[in-house]
Amino acid sequence: MLALGQTMIQHKYSLGWVAKVLIAAIFPFGPFFIEPALRREQVKLENKAATGLCTEQ
Repeated sequence: MLALGQTMIQHKYSLGWVAKVLIAAIFPFGPFFIEPALRREQVKLENKAATGLCTEQ
């Protein structure tokens, strides 16, 4: 839970976003439903890092 809280603060995720991911992790087919949103987040973060806008280390 500590890592989840740290990630939530670092990436500025809303509580709703975190709740969706936690619920998806509990249900057997949940990851299949949340995966497209996670991929969009990954692409967004990769683009930020590529353009030098990402200040996290």
